[in-house]
Amino acid sequence: MKKKGLIAVGILFFSALGAITFQSCDKDTYSYLDVTVVEQATGRVVPHAAVSISASGSTVGDFGYTDDEGVFSTKFAAPAVFDINARMFIIETTVDSISDPSTITYTYKHFHSDGSSSIRLKEGETVESTVYINGDILLDSIVVNVVDVEPEPAE
Repeated sequence: MKKKGLIAVGILFFSALGAITFQSCDKDTYSYLDVTVVEQATGRVVPHAAVSISASGSTVGDFGYTDDEGVFSTKFAAPAVFDINARMFIIETTVDSISDPSTITYTYKHFHSDGSSSIRLKEGETVESTVYINGDILLDSIVVNVVDVEPEPAE
């Protein structure tokens, strides 16, 4: 009788332990991060900005681009402290051949913008961070002379 009671207690103990173990598997242990990139001068979100996330002294990190709403979302298996870097780089080219038909002027406008932040992720939670970027506009112009070239005669 004692043996049956001991077996019953053992079965109940291992059943309870199994239930607790399987129940903890349902727990979300990922840490989530939503990064919003905002242009500091205008306060507008920046779509398609490059975002890199890295933990100092570790190979853990992620890289991607913000969506149309200026947000990059990712998740990590464990909470940690991360550095966030955001960058936007735009090259705009205009061509002017109307003011002087003998030349073509190519004007390149480079807009380079950076920003950074640091965050601490928490297990099972979504942490939101905003990175403000600002930068400089550089202008370069190249003037090219137009040369009349006569077509080669057809054979």
